[in-house]
Amino acid sequence: MWFFSGVLCGMLLLVVAVFIADSWTTKIHRQPSTMASPSNRIVNWDVAGERIYASLESMRERVQELTC
Repeated sequence: MWFFSGVLCGMLLLVVAVFIADSWTTKIHRQPSTMASPSNRIVNWDVAGERIYASLESMRERVQELTC
């Protein structure tokens, strides 16, 4: 059980660290006249959020199918 909770915490820390690094580096390299383009970012967070939401909805539907 400790192993799985450690793996889960490690994955969570990885996502948080990438998010912080991504937002920090795009702020540093931002030109005053232009905004940071999506190509400068490590992760496209909009697409990642949509995919996570779609995955959660899919899991909810499967759980509902199994419980009914």
